[in-house]
Amino acid sequence: EPESWSKKADTKMYNVAISVLSRSRDPRKAVRAQRILETMLESVDNEDQRAAMPSLVTYRNIMNACAFTRGSPEENLAAYQVAVQVFNLVREYPATSDSSSDTLHSNMMGNIYHLFIKASFNLMAPTQKRDNVVERIFRKCCQDGYCSNKMLDEIGRRGSDELQLKLLGGFIEDGIQTRPEWSRNVPTP
Repeated sequence: EPESWSKKADTKMYNVAISVLSRSRDPRKAVRAQRILETMLESVDNEDQRAAMPSLVTYRNIMNACAFTRGSPEENLAAYQVAVQVFNLVREYPATSDSSSDTLHSNMMGNIYHLFIKASFNLMAPTQKRDNVVERIFRKCCQDGYCSNKMLDEIGRRGSDELQLKLLGGFIEDGIQTRPEWSRNVPTP
């Protein structure tokens, strides 16, 4: 019974459900993941359900569902709209003051930026508009210090030559690496 399940669910349970959904082939998985997020957000308003507060893992899992959606143009548009909504929620997410959580926070933020760029490449037509969106996301990511080599690889694989030159000043195959100021918040292995 879904209603009784949702009364017992906590953040970890919802995160597992979204993670499983994000790995499915369902072309509406991003919209379904968004519905789970809405259930979580509604539960936060209920005083006895504080345990269902969305975390950065929640947002990363939803962004993963968006980035790997393969559907009709309408389904892809819906998935991209979810990605934009999630990205905006993440931008409002409070930074942690717990040093033991700093690495997780940095990893999640880097993953979310990367997945948002991947979603833009996968869900938008290869136009100047898409390049402009990717450029804005990339510049914000660099400004926030979450750019990783994984993101550069994504831009190298999917970005036009013009976009790579504009953003990176060269090409990935020529050995372009992240600048220290771009990746200052990326944890080192």
